Amino acid sequence: MNFQSRKISLLTGFSALAIAACFSNAAMAGTYCGPRVVIDLIGLDPFTVDTAEGGDEIICNQSINNDDLAFDSVTGAEIVDGSVGNSDLADGAVDNAKLGGDAVTSDKIQDGAVGNDDLADNSVNSQKIENGSVATEDLANGAVTTGKIAAGAVTNSKLADNAVTTDKILNGTILAEDLADGAVTNTKLAANSVTTDKILNGTILEEDLADNSVSTRTIQDSAVTTAKIADGAVTTVKIADGAVTTTKIADLAVTEQKMADNSVSTRTIQDGAVTMNKLGGDVLDRFNSIQSDLDTAYSGVSLAMAMSNIPQLSSNKNFSVGMGVGTFEGGFGYAFGANARFSENVVGRVTLGGTDDKKFGAGGGLAVEF
Repeated sequence: MNFQSRKISLLTGFSALAIAACFSNAAMAGTYCGPRVVIDLIGLDPFTVDTAEGGDEIICNQSINNDDLAFDSVTGAEIVDGSVGNSDLADGAVDNAKLGGDAVTSDKIQDGAVGNDDLADNSVNSQKIENGSVATEDLANGAVTTGKIAAGAVTNSKLADNAVTTDKILNGTILAEDLADGAVTNTKLAANSVTTDKILNGTILEEDLADNSVSTRTIQDSAVTTAKIADGAVTTVKIADGAVTTTKIADLAVTEQKMADNSVSTRTIQDGAVTMNKLGGDVLDRFNSIQSDLDTAYSGVSLAMAMSNIPQLSSNKNFSVGMGVGTFEGGFGYAFGANARFSENVVGRVTLGGTDDKKFGAGGGLAVEF
């Protein structure tokens, strides 16, 4: 501040020390502070004295207040380093322009003082975030997108119960080892999802099949082998008309008890299939009886032919003896006969013969001639 304007011409040349020496009252002796000093001498009217330029030695400590300072009179050079304390600063006096580069360190920032608005866009990177410090409430809804999640970061413990729904699972990614034992129940299977290649061979038991569930459509060609059929399992109602062909029946599989009464007719017997060893004893006896009768008949025919071939008696003779033989269908017969004329009009004949199967016969006749 310029103190020259405050000087009083009456006191030019006075020094502060001289003024102090002129005080009439010892109690008034000393150094008086301030830019203007009031002098009250004995016998004189009080008057003021301005301090001379360069007379700062008579300005007391703490005597200069804010009103005494001219605008922009105090520069950085007038301020002792480190002398400006917190109480010297007015509220809001230190703005952004007053801060030097890197002047604000972590210990200068009050805990909890940095709000969202204080952060520049993209200023908080991964290195600025302490591990484990981001809580659920710190995240905005929808803030964590696929690109924000590191590969393999979502472990089982991070998933809430029932968090993984069907639409969250990529098709074809569920492997056998992902399924707990017994996890796939009937209700979890889609219609027609269990195909042949999904069923382990030999695992379908009788109790797994619903009644009438096995039809021709569900049986693979040649799949039903003898080992697959239980004894007595194939009944008439199980067999479709015409399903059992000759090639489907094993040799000697059709026994007498498998055949219904009157089921075997001439149509069902193959030509030449019924041989003698296929016939029962009673049939064989019947055949033998018939054959014996045929043999007898054939022999009888042969014997008759033998008897009929014995020569007749001549007209001018009265008695003759003759012999005849005959054969028919393998049979053989022989006969002897005698002819006699008893009168001119009466003749007679007697024959006797046998066959190769030791059958014998005899005959006789009488004729009257007119």
